Amino acid sequence: VVSTQSTGSYLNQLIPKRQLKTTSSDGSPIDQLRDELDGFKSSSEKKLNNADNDVDQLTAKVNEAENGISNDQNGGKVGTISNAISENLRDVQRSSNVLQRSKCTMTGVAFWESSTLGSSTKNTLQGCVRECANTNTCSAVSYETRYKKCELKVKRKGTMLWQNSNVLSANLHCLLTESATIDSISQCYKNVDYNGADISGKAIAGVNSVEECVSYCADVEGCVSVTYNQADKNCYPKNKRKGDRESAHSTCTSVTMACLSANRSLVNRCRVVDKLFAGHFSEVTVGSQDDCFAEMYLHG
Repeated sequence: VVSTQSTGSYLNQLIPKRQLKTTSSDGSPIDQLRDELDGFKSSSEKKLNNADNDVDQLTAKVNEAENGISNDQNGGKVGTISNAISENLRDVQRSSNVLQRSKCTMTGVAFWESSTLGSSTKNTLQGCVRECANTNTCSAVSYETRYKKCELKVKRKGTMLWQNSNVLSANLHCLLTESATIDSISQCYKNVDYNGADISGKAIAGVNSVEECVSYCADVEGCVSVTYNQADKNCYPKNKRKGDRESAHSTCTSVTMACLSANRSLVNRCRVVDKLFAGHFSEVTVGSQDDCFAEMYLHG
């Protein structure tokens, strides 16, 4: 038999007393927890503020870099070079497109000659035509589009035409006259007759306008000027720029082919800056570059 007192002491030994903390000078456990939470909150807010500041600084640097790139693209060195390259590429493409649509360019036809002035690799038909323009006695080109091969020809349409689906051919004399501006056309037409210097067997009848007469001249070997008689619709190709002599004529209009090509657009595309073409057969004092070109076409 175990007494109650003994039993209570035994149970007390088996079940330890629960230790409860009481309020002390340091505050209760809840107060301590609140203090810890407040400290954690304050520390977290400070870190978040620091992180926000870092983000703001990084954002500002990114914006500054983007603005710098934008300024370079719009007006800086990178932008200037990029815009210049883009514009040049657009010009080349536009010129090539114009050439390929031109009535002076034949698609799928090669100008054949037993020998050529030379051949080279060019990226575009326009580049091939430019090579011809800078080569003495070159009158036409044939451009092989697959291999980008440019062949220079002496005759305006070669010795014969040869079918080839991969070739574009262009007559330089035709291109020069076709590029004439309205202003240059009006300046070049004269109500006179270029007497003499007719190309034998090349006069034709039934021509409807002086423009058609000029186009015909572009395909005639050796033609450098024309006289068109509106009364009888005859077209007379000439082998001298102003014939043997000029005479007034009410129904005739005469044109020098070189005059048509001496217009501002061609000058800007073809001029070579800071270089002298050595050798000359005539020298005169003129007031401007345009006057110099005007003087050029007055001489045969």
